[in-house]
Amino acid sequence: TAQDACAYPEPKRRGKQLSLSGLQPGSESKGLSLETTQGKDNPVRVLRDYQKTARNAIWNAIAVEKSKGTLCAMPTGVGKGTQNADFAGGVAKMFPNQRILCVTHSQILVGQNAQDFREMWPDMSFGVVSAGLGLKQYGHQVTFAGIGSIARKPELLGKVNILIIDEALAVSDKESSMYMKLIEYLRAVNPSL
Repeated sequence: TAQDACAYPEPKRRGKQLSLSGLQPGSESKGLSLETTQGKDNPVRVLRDYQKTARNAIWNAIAVEKSKGTLCAMPTGVGKGTQNADFAGGVAKMFPNQRILCVTHSQILVGQNAQDFREMWPDMSFGVVSAGLGLKQYGHQVTFAGIGSIARKPELLGKVNILIIDEALAVSDKESSMYMKLIEYLRAVNPSL
């Protein structure tokens, strides 16, 4: 399974906490590997070997094994945002009709995930929905969102094909939880979610 393939080294702490205001092409967080392919103003992140292994395991679980509930456990500081950005951008690039939603419980993580995506896919458009960041950018192929900002009006998201939950430990199995209501709604719109 994807979880079995996610063997990560000891975490390295990230530098300062980033917000969406830090989304500048060329910005770099401590401990992240960036490779410049189009000049210093267009960095493209390079996955570490363990991130590539995890990506391949996740892709195999979804595309080959047809899993509708894949979990990849990653400790703090090993690049979940980079992993999410790579996967979401890769799917969006290969399948332009697929819509990807990356949700988390923290506005800081929403901002970090959006920054990671911008650094990895500098030419790809994306949206951010976060009341704490003051952004409501619906209608994009890839959207980063806070659960509190989308749970009450999930219909604004439209059809979503892939749901990525960053920090899945925040998901309660209670049917009344925001995550469960979101998942229920998204599956009603798209049973293949």
